[in-house]
Amino acid sequence: MAVRLLAIKKLKITITLKTGLHIGSSKENIAIGDIDNSVVKLIDLHPDLPGAPYIPGSSLKGKLRSLLELKKGVISPGGSVHTFSKEHCLQDGKLKCEICKFFGTAPTKIDGENLKDTFISRLVFEDLYLSKEWQKIYHEIRQNPWLDFTEIKAENTINRQTGKAANPRLTERVPAGVSFEGFVLVKVFNTDTEEGKVDEYVEREVKQKLFEQNLIPLLENDYLGGNGTRGYGRVTMKVEIEDD
Repeated sequence: MAVRLLAIKKLKITITLKTGLHIGSSKENIAIGDIDNSVVKLIDLHPDLPGAPYIPGSSLKGKLRSLLELKKGVISPGGSVHTFSKEHCLQDGKLKCEICKFFGTAPTKIDGENLKDTFISRLVFEDLYLSKEWQKIYHEIRQNPWLDFTEIKAENTINRQTGKAANPRLTERVPAGVSFEGFVLVKVFNTDTEEGKVDEYVEREVKQKLFEQNLIPLLENDYLGGNGTRGYGRVTMKVEIEDD
């Protein structure tokens, strides 16, 4: 059966920080007295939120996929990530693997049949920007040269044999309480459901089963971004279906 796109639906994602968040940006050169680990920010020429921190869609997607792989037990003992296999991902010729189905996998042939269209990622993660409430606060803070929107946390590595601190560094974080909003686009194919049942499918299989029963609890009990074992990146996540 030919694969046909029935609809593209939108899920609104809201992430609120319980602790400081650090999703890092890259720096080739660090000036004396500068921050060692800065957070990723929009460019200063951004029309609405110049210089504001944001959550890249790639960071959220990668984290959610890796957590789902851990829950499903499909990461090898050596740490290799999940890849499609006929034995584990298909049932009666149909895709049963939630990881391959929603996050996509490489084009695959089974018994000489090209199944690449079956494994298109159904989820498209957009970047998450400051929520409307926090956009207002961000613009107010930018008007005051003495205030910064982000916080700077001093870090050290402690030598456990000598008890002495080494390698001091400054890490930038988005502070607790800040919220971000964005969208995940959901592609629905005729191989997923009947044409008249798209909304029911998105509500049941994507919002409830995938996100509310799996991805949200996994993320809220883990962390987003870097330095999570030091208490960074604890978040709450809410998912709502956006009206057409």
